[in-house]
Amino acid sequence: MDLLTNIQEHLAKEFATRYDAGVRKFDFLGGRRSGKTYFILQFLLTRVYLGEAVSVATMTDTQGRLGAYQDAKDIVNGSSIAPFCDILTSPQEIRSKTGGRMFFKSYQQSETAKGIACDWLYINEANNFTEQQYIDLSASVRKGTIADRNPNPECWTERNGFSLIHSTWQDNKEHLAPAQIAE
Repeated sequence: MDLLTNIQEHLAKEFATRYDAGVRKFDFLGGRRSGKTYFILQFLLTRVYLGEAVSVATMTDTQGRLGAYQDAKDIVNGSSIAPFCDILTSPQEIRSKTGGRMFFKSYQQSETAKGIACDWLYINEANNFTEQQYIDLSASVRKGTIADRNPNPECWTERNGFSLIHSTWQDNKEHLAPAQIAE
């Protein structure tokens, strides 16, 4: 399975060390182009391939559709698991023939952030979510929660036992096009 080719090595080392030590709440802090979303989706798609359920929470439909959902589709379509997956557009979901699935949902309205039974929860751009939304979303998570966020002075992840992993665009330089580096 080639899901983990072109992996961001810095994030992989930090994540694997903590995961192997039993950590199951991760906070990826980094700016644009640091590779955090792509790396997280690579890991979570391996979980889907193994038959697990993954909930991907975004703040807006556009953020989900053009961000995490599009990245997940690109990862699947560029890997050897593509024949074993169905990519649905309505609802936005990736289903594995092994029974695993990754579903994408936006939560712009805080009162709609209710937990969905899943193995893993991924909160994309967590700094846009409230702590109460996190509490509601994580209520039915069986295995772990991953959040990513942009550099901010403070986030609810810091008060809730998340293990912080830093990244910058320089950690991901070998995966960026010259125009992205110039940006």
